[in-house]
Amino acid sequence: MDETINVKSQLKISLPIAFESLINILMTLVDTLVISLVGTKELAALGAMAVILNLMQMSIQTINVSNNTLVAKALGENNLNKSKLITGNSIILTLCISIITIILIAFVQPVFPSLFNVDTVAISYLTIRLFGFIQSSIVAVLSGHQRTVGNQKNIMYLRIFAVLLNLIFDIIAVRNGYGIKGVALVTVFIDTLLALYLIIYSRNNVKIKFVSEYFKDVIKLFKWNFVERIASRVDNFIFNLIVARMGNLEYSVHVILIQIDYLSFVNTKFILILYHD
Repeated sequence: MDETINVKSQLKISLPIAFESLINILMTLVDTLVISLVGTKELAALGAMAVILNLMQMSIQTINVSNNTLVAKALGENNLNKSKLITGNSIILTLCISIITIILIAFVQPVFPSLFNVDTVAISYLTIRLFGFIQSSIVAVLSGHQRTVGNQKNIMYLRIFAVLLNLIFDIIAVRNGYGIKGVALVTVFIDTLLALYLIIYSRNNVKIKFVSEYFKDVIKLFKWNFVERIASRVDNFIFNLIVARMGNLEYSVHVILIQIDYLSFVNTKFILILYHD
C-alpha cells in the first residue's frame, strides 16, 4: 500500500515536470518550423540568435536552479516565510542581471551577423527579443518557484496555453508578411502575458523584499553554477559558428535537426520517467 502511494506521489510530481520540458521544446520548435516557411535566410538568422539567447538565459537558469534548491530547503524546515523571501531576492537578482545582460548584448550585437555569417535581419530579431528578456527571466524564476512549492500541474497547463497561443500568432504573423520580426514580437507578447500572470499568481507565496542574508545565499550558489553552465556551452557555441559559416541552407538544416534532436531527447527522458515510476 505504501509503495502504491509512493508511486502515485512520484507520478504526481514527475509527470507534469517531464511533460512541461517537452512543451518547452515544442515552443521553440514552433518558431523554427514557422520561420522555415519564410526562407533559409531567416531561419539561419533565427538559429544564430537562438544561440545568443541561450547563452543569455544561462544566468537566469542558474538563478532558477539556485532558488529552487534554497526554497526546497526552506520548505523542508517548514519556514514558509523564508521560502517567500528567498524567491523575492532571486527576482531582485534576476532583474539586475537581466538589465546588465540586455545592455551588454545591445552593445555587441552588431558583430553577430558577420560572426555567424547570417543576414542582418538577425539584429532586428534579437533587438525585439531583448525587449522581452526581463519578462522571460521573471517567468523562468517564478514558474520554477511554483513547481517547487507543488504547483507543477498549473505551470504545465500554463505552458500548454503558451504553446498553442504561440503557434496561432506565429502563423498569423507570417501569413501577414511580418516574417521573423513578427515571430519575435509574438514571443515577447506571450512572455509578457506569462510574466504578468505569474506575478499575480505568486503574490501570496513570493515576497519581494531585499534581505542581505538570503540574497547572499542565492549569489553563493549562483556564481559557481553559472561558471560551470557557461563552460559547458562553449563547445556548442563554437560548433554553431563553424556550421553557420557553411551557408544559410546548411545552417538552416542544422537548426531544424537540432530541434528535432532535442525533442527526441526530452521524449526519451519522459519515457524513462514513466518506466522508472
